[in-house]
Amino acid sequence: MTKSKTIRKYPANKGNYFMFIVVSLVLPLLYMWLLSFQFKELIPYSFIAFVPFLFLLWIYCSTSYHITNGQIYYRSAFVRGAFAISDITEIEWVNRPKDGVRPALASTGIAIHYGQGNRVFLAPMQPKYFVKTVLKSNPAIVVTRKRITSQY
Repeated sequence: MTKSKTIRKYPANKGNYFMFIVVSLVLPLLYMWLLSFQFKELIPYSFIAFVPFLFLLWIYCSTSYHITNGQIYYRSAFVRGAFAISDITEIEWVNRPKDGVRPALASTGIAIHYGQGNRVFLAPMQPKYFVKTVLKSNPAIVVTRKRITSQY
């Protein structure tokens, strides 16, 4: 018999990130509309202006967090990683972190300290439930609540 995997998925808090996606779509459309009056031959080449839109859409759709068998996996476009829950030393509630890996779309969330000085900022949709799930696996984690800004 194989050992069953317990996978818990946590969607990311998107914040106001959707507005950036809308703006990145509207500006190239406006640019193409203005070009169409005078430079009709440049319209096929102006589709390169949609590359930022596609990149932002990829980040928006792919950002998520998973907890599987004592590991936390994070993913946001090309930023991916994992670490063991047993390696976590502190969870800190922060606004606008200044350092560490940041696979998050929102500006408020949790900074997780693990290993030898490693730090990752996550912004799950339900951060309290996420922290409770992590604390069930490792109750020795220190939780620092409601810090306005990061100390780093």
